[in-house]
Order: sequence, then structure tokens, then C-alpha cells
Amino acid sequence: MQKRAVVTGASSGIGREFAIQLAARGYRVTGVARREERLQELLNALPGEGHGYLVADLSEPACVTAVADSLAAEHCNLLVNNAGYSCFESFHESALESQDDMLSVNCRAVMALAHAFLRQSRQGDALINLSSIVAFLPTPAQPMYCASKAFIASLSECLWAEHRKRGVYVMGLCPGITATEFILTAT
Repeated sequence: MQKRAVVTGASSGIGREFAIQLAARGYRVTGVARREERLQELLNALPGEGHGYLVADLSEPACVTAVADSLAAEHCNLLVNNAGYSCFESFHESALESQDDMLSVNCRAVMALAHAFLRQSRQGDALINLSSIVAFLPTPAQPMYCASKAFIASLSECLWAEHRKRGVYVMGLCPGITATEFILTAT
């Protein structure tokens, strides 16, 4: 039976590459992102059949619920929590709403989707949460981004310790600066 992978933030960058590589390895991929046209382009680029996508803005609770419901509706072998949000400006000068949206995407959505995934996971399944090297290297003009990535790294370690006995693998991936669209388009 074909394995199923769900990849958030699949419309570009690391998420897109995860989706392509997983499809090439035989996974049936469901990409999740805000930009439907980019998801359609991804779908056309994936090798194999049975792939799909969900248009979802993970700063919106209803969208997070819809993705979590999809995880509960059909077994998922691998969840890649990759969607991310950042504000490149001084904390005290930024809009509080921007900081809250970042927490919604980088922390609340990661937590909710990890929870939904782990409730249905079986031995051999895996959860990959995208953190960042900045989880360990605080950076000026990015205090909330760094803090949110530290949350993801810590949550991932705790979930690994909790679920390894069940044979469910959890990893917090902490890449360094990567040449992706995210760096160019983060607010």
C-alpha cells in the first residue's frame, strides 16, 4: 500500500523540495499552502499519481482544523510541518498582529497538526517539524521568530522522547540560512 505524506508550506522552498523528493520515493503527497496556483504547479511537477493539495492559511484556526481533520480522516505516514512565517523588524516597532500571526503559524499550527498526526500514527510513521538554526542563535530584529523556532525544537525533542517507545519517529530539523523564496519574501 502506498504511503501518504502531508507537507505544509509545500508551495515553495524546503517544503516544495520535500514534496518532490517524497513523491519520487513513492509517497502519495498532499501539499498544504496558501497559494493555490503554486500548489497546482507543484501537483503537476510531482512524479506518480494520487497526489493532492489543501489550500490553507495556517494563521487561521479554521484552516488548521481543516488540515487536522484531513490527518484524522485518512492515515498519514509522514507529516512535514514546514510552513513558516517571519517578521524582519524590531519587536517593539512591529505590529502586534504580525507577531501573533507568526505564533499562530510557527507554534499553534505546528502543535495542533503534530497532535492530530500523533493521535493517528502507527509504528514506523514519522513527524518532521521544521525549526531553524536561529532556535539556538538569537538574532536582532527577529526575537519572536527565534523564540518560535526554539519552541519547535524543544517540542520536537519532547515528542521524540515520548513517542520513540511506540516506534514513531519525531525530528526537529534545524536548517541554517537556505537560499529560498522565504528569505526574500518574509515580511
